[in-house]
Amino acid sequence: MKEGRIHYIDALRGMTMLLVVYAHVMHFSLGMRDVLSMFFTVFRMPTFFFISGYIAYKAVSCWDGSFYWNRMKKKAIVQIVPAVFFFILFALIHGKNPLAEFASVGFGRFWFTIALFEMFCIYFTLSRLGKMTHEKVCDYGLVLVAVLGVVYYRFFCIWGEDKFLLYQVADYFQFFVLGVMCRKYNARFLAAMSSDKVRVLVWALFVLMAAVFYYAWSHIDRLSLVGQVYHLLLVTVGAAVGVLALFSFFKWRERYFAKESVIPRVFSFVGRRTLDIYLLHYFFLPDFTSLKPWFEAHGHVVLTFIFCVAVAVVVTGVALGASWVIRRSDFLGHYLFGAKRGQ
Repeated sequence: MKEGRIHYIDALRGMTMLLVVYAHVMHFSLGMRDVLSMFFTVFRMPTFFFISGYIAYKAVSCWDGSFYWNRMKKKAIVQIVPAVFFFILFALIHGKNPLAEFASVGFGRFWFTIALFEMFCIYFTLSRLGKMTHEKVCDYGLVLVAVLGVVYYRFFCIWGEDKFLLYQVADYFQFFVLGVMCRKYNARFLAAMSSDKVRVLVWALFVLMAAVFYYAWSHIDRLSLVGQVYHLLLVTVGAAVGVLALFSFFKWRERYFAKESVIPRVFSFVGRRTLDIYLLHYFFLPDFTSLKPWFEAHGHVVLTFIFCVAVAVVVTGVALGASWVIRRSDFLGHYLFGAKRGQ
């Protein structure tokens, strides 16, 4: 395995990426949503944004103009250029006008890296302000923007009319901030995640959350007041519990994911290629909508899960193969996947 990497973080990213592909097989290939796939949505994308914030934090004292703009430029190359390129390519392959498609659905399926870039812009700007004034300006600013984001997401944002992804940023920025704060106070955070008592508590809360979600799936009207309160708690407290439960599990198995055996290496490799897989897998999702009536009539949730996971593994493998071909070119690897030149 590559030296200098946090292997259990790579493995966590890899597993989360597989959950993303699984969800897209379920939704785009089968045209279905069931209780299990929807449960994964509670913490799947929050985990990605948490990891992004966790990795983004850098304990540096030099936040001058040059450093600030250099980091912004690097993030734009990695996150804006690839998303725009593959968005245009996807639209053209499906016989659509990219400009008309953007006017209709914004960046559509390729929203993630754009939203993440906007989060980095907020974080970098507050970090620069913090170094110019006081360090706590950044901390308080991040928390304030996260809280305002939750309020905006719940009460003011109109889904479908948001072409610049403020909806997604408002929805997920709280988890990016959680990641930044956990990395900033990393020693205490890892000590807590390594504690048996904390780990058992987090896992117990995760099981409780799963049970409540299963009950609410068929018993709570989301449009009612109770449903609104439940959903608010789910996308904030519940999602955070899911994120920490996953992190604590992979931290607990840190030594295993540092091994050279097959499974740890596969998860870690997938984790290092999440951008490639995210951008490419949409092109390889099969159309299984003809199977939807059968799965709805006969497919138990576990059977549906196994089928979608199997397809997701194949799609991920094909995406990795396409990524390998594209990365043979230093130019394409650099501008489409953010790879360092010569690697």
